Amino acid sequence: AKSIIPINSMAISLCHDSQAFGDAIKLWEQALQHEIPVDFCRIALKNNLMNAYIHQSQWEQVNQLCDELGKEFKQACSSVNLVKDVSNVRPDLQHPLRQFYYNQAIYWKSRGDYKKALSCFVDAKRCSRYHSVIEYAIEQNIRELGHKQKHLMLLWKYFSRKPCQPTAQEKFIYQHDIYLCEVMFWG
Repeated sequence: AKSIIPINSMAISLCHDSQAFGDAIKLWEQALQHEIPVDFCRIALKNNLMNAYIHQSQWEQVNQLCDELGKEFKQACSSVNLVKDVSNVRPDLQHPLRQFYYNQAIYWKSRGDYKKALSCFVDAKRCSRYHSVIEYAIEQNIRELGHKQKHLMLLWKYFSRKPCQPTAQEKFIYQHDIYLCEVMFWG
């Protein structure tokens, strides 16, 4: 897993610095051709690749990777409710699961299905106790989409309290619908 760390970091840099999603996709696809035995690392790369596919409007690849990741989570977390129990059963996967739901949400948002997007953002919020910079983007999207979905006014009211001032990184993630995860050495 350590050999994929620089490849992942380079791909993330390409996306953040120059929006070169196509070049990043090539790197992630190349890295994923190797066996990556650590669930967190493999899933993080696939989540990053999914986000890049979304930015390139490669919908077939997004759907294929979404199905693949869904199966991986079910296999890794065997028969638990992912949203409710993953932080207890597989705490190492709660953050990648949040990123997975976030990616699905921005996919549905980009396709104009705000109801599905909102549902995925809510799952992203609920599935993890892990604090990360992605939370601001999730909560802002819940506020935004909850307001658009009038029948979900209670949800919107819950998230309509004034948010804290975001950091530059949190603001970037929200404004660009991009969150890419670093691969950890502890894998």
